[in-house]
Amino acid sequence: MVLTTAGYHMGPEPDLNRVIDFRRNVDAVRDRMIAASYRPGPHRERVDRHMKQAMADRTSFTRFRVVQSTGTWQGRDPAAG
Repeated sequence: MVLTTAGYHMGPEPDLNRVIDFRRNVDAVRDRMIAASYRPGPHRERVDRHMKQAMADRTSFTRFRVVQSTGTWQGRDPAAG
């Protein structure tokens, strides 16, 4: 499972070059995580093998949503939406 956060305070005058650079890098990391999980490679090979040979007694594909949080991030509740 991968759960990660990233961000920054835009400030009164956003630096659009910084925003673009940030977005490109977030996209690159996301693409690498997806590639490692679902595209050809070690993880995909193990999933395919498991489907044929039942390598484990149970597996999990988990999705979740935050229903409660404690504390704040820069004065805001990050789960408040």
